[in-house]
Amino acid sequence: MTPTRGDIVRRGDTGGYGIVVTNDMLHQVSEVVILCTVVRSTSMADSFPHAIEIAAADQNLYAIPVSVHTAPASAITEIIGQAEEHQLRDIVRMLHAATSP
Repeated sequence: MTPTRGDIVRRGDTGGYGIVVTNDMLHQVSEVVILCTVVRSTSMADSFPHAIEIAAADQNLYAIPVSVHTAPASAITEIIGQAEEHQLRDIVRMLHAATSP
């Protein structure tokens, strides 16, 4: 399974969720994906002022756009949905803002 940009995925190694925020070329070259952290708890999402609600697989998930991590593509065991284009744009915009000097 090769996850692509915008996929909402579940990791088999940790059971955690994420949204793929890198382009397809990176997946093919390095076999590593960069994921925006996703939480399933409303109370956890409330701790982050910029959390973005994402609906996938009949679950209410929340993207935390200032929290990213890497994972081997092989750790992705399930693609549970696709972020909408405007949600992905919001995530990437917040990531750029958080990492810009």
